[in-house]
Amino acid sequence: MTGGPAWSLHYRAKRGPERSVQLGAGALLTIGRSPESDLVLGDPEISRLHAKLEPQAAGVLVKDLDSGNGTFIDGERIASRLWEPGQTLRLGGIQFELRRSEAPAPAVRQRDVERARVGGELDTARRVRRDAAANSLRIAWRAKAPLEGRKEHAITVPIGKPLAVGRDAKSDIVLDDPSVSRRHAKIATRPDGARVRDLNSENGSTIDGKRISEDHWGIGQALEIGDFVFSLEIASEDSNYERALSARNLRKRNRKKIGTVLIEQLRIFISYSRRDLAAADKLASALEKKGFEVIVDRRQLPYGEEWQRELADFVRISDTVLFLVSTDSVASQWCKWELSQVLELRKRLFPLAIGPVGIEDLPEEISKIHILPQEGLFDLDKHLPALVQALNTDRAWVKEHVRLADWAREWRARGKPGAMLLRGAALEAAEIWRKQQPKGEKAAEVVLELIQASRRGRFRRRSNWAAGGVAMAAAALVAVWLGLGPRGALSELLKPGAENQKTVAAEQREAAERQRQAALEQERKEREQRETREREQRETREREQREARERQQREAAEREKQAALEQARKEREQREAAERERQAALEQGQRDREQRETAERERHEALERERQLNEERRRAASLERWQRSPDGVVRWWIRNGTTRKLRVHFTSQDRENTFWPGNDRSWVLLPGQRSPYALGCKIGERICFGAFAEDRPSHWGVGRSGKENCKSCCGTCGAGGDLSNNLIE
Repeated sequence: MTGGPAWSLHYRAKRGPERSVQLGAGALLTIGRSPESDLVLGDPEISRLHAKLEPQAAGVLVKDLDSGNGTFIDGERIASRLWEPGQTLRLGGIQFELRRSEAPAPAVRQRDVERARVGGELDTARRVRRDAAANSLRIAWRAKAPLEGRKEHAITVPIGKPLAVGRDAKSDIVLDDPSVSRRHAKIATRPDGARVRDLNSENGSTIDGKRISEDHWGIGQALEIGDFVFSLEIASEDSNYERALSARNLRKRNRKKIGTVLIEQLRIFISYSRRDLAAADKLASALEKKGFEVIVDRRQLPYGEEWQRELADFVRISDTVLFLVSTDSVASQWCKWELSQVLELRKRLFPLAIGPVGIEDLPEEISKIHILPQEGLFDLDKHLPALVQALNTDRAWVKEHVRLADWAREWRARGKPGAMLLRGAALEAAEIWRKQQPKGEKAAEVVLELIQASRRGRFRRRSNWAAGGVAMAAAALVAVWLGLGPRGALSELLKPGAENQKTVAAEQREAAERQRQAALEQERKEREQRETREREQRETREREQREARERQQREAAEREKQAALEQARKEREQREAAERERQAALEQGQRDREQRETAERERHEALERERQLNEERRRAASLERWQRSPDGVVRWWIRNGTTRKLRVHFTSQDRENTFWPGNDRSWVLLPGQRSPYALGCKIGERICFGAFAEDRPSHWGVGRSGKENCKSCCGTCGAGGDLSNNLIE
């Protein structure tokens, strides 16, 4: 096959090195968390099958495969779009850069994508998948119940490690619930996921809703065992604490319950200026949708000692503090006080820039910390995935830090009693936590002091056990010596000595364990009481705030309603006034028009009367003139040049209703006939002829009525000579 343009995809997953994948002409690349994808990425923000890439001449065609969090090019969400060099492609929390390969790659089939080479070094989607899953996998589970669903347990295991799941105390993962069988399932981790085998359990095991007896469990798929949901993902580089603690717990199979890492919902406190409340509410809503517990103090109350103590408790019980950086927050003395509490309690701090602030104006506590984003202002749609990824980094270590800090402060407040020191498994877990401290995090001094005091207490207890054992052995030796003599005492003491020492040590260990268990139980009860009290206080505050907001909203809605009604009333009155004015104008116009019409009518009537009067005068004058005129005769010759029979009559234009021959009669003129007509008249009288056919409306001269206009159809009486007309079609 012919070669085509080659493209190189460069990306970086979390803190790992930059990786690249080359695409040649004709190759298709799918990206997602599923092992079926060509490029497998363990980012939880990426769907199982997230996007498909197809090389083109001008770039790479990117198609979103109905992913949950979407596919973005230069910050714009797309369904299908050409990705060109210089643009940034983002899937979840991972950004990709497109570069044109220096040398064209040969066109390949889809199944040959995994065999493509870059610079002679194998760097394919299969290798990326293998490298990502090479070390260990993280298995997390939680209960389906709403109240327990916020608590997540997690364990990080190396590849190839088998795990037993069930109610039995010897299981690696113990689920003490009646929905789970004693020996429920086996999980065998592999580089591409895990193999799950159901052990004939009563309620069965399902993967993505499908019941299985034995099947492959892939990255991103949901495994359900009883009333618990399991998730599988590639262990990230920041899970050293989980990995170390999980390895320790897996070695202690004789414990009643495996000490997996319990990761509750991350609790976040947002520090902000009251003028930035809208931005804080919007951010809190987005984080709660991502599964975080968010604390936002919305009370509009003056500071007092009690309220300030509650605010300090908000900072104390939180795992991470988000500081909204703006001109108002950096100038607020109370925001600065909250920052001092954050530093005093060694809380993890993330500043978010929501307003333009100069570097010289930043508080000293923030100026030393990386602010999100590096350039510009925080945009929820654009920067939220990066913030979520940062918050989830080292989540288990942060939660344990908060728990140990609360216990250490209580220990210090009570005068550092020995009963509250860490013992046994608790001390061992705390030492693992201290050794796995992430880069950039700093443990509170009171926690380190508690761990150091617990180690010294463990050393003293061991020394006391040894001294007590030696003293008891010496006393026993003296007693036997006195009773049996030197030889018998020596032989008698050699037999039970070791057993007595073991018994004493066991009793001391049991007493210490009981004391430690009592301290832990007391700690658990006090912690539950504190959490219950805090939860009740938080719910009360939230309820009061919610009721206040609802009351304010109702009042505002009522005010808006009343204002709208008042505005509607005013507009209605204005419309009615305008309508009245319009009706008045119309009536006035109607009256004016009637007056004009009456005046016009009167004028026309006057003109008509004047015309009639003039006409009567003219007729009278004409009649008088005609009567005074002498009599005369006019002779008219008319020829019928048509093929029809015509009727002919004559009319006077100076006398009223004067027709010849008269009485609505007329002379008949046959076709081709020419006849003379002699008419008696007054000298000067104007005479006209009219002719018409009986079978058609056409006429000649003045027609039937004697009033039609005509040419050469009239003559003057006494003018001399005969008049003639030839009538043709």
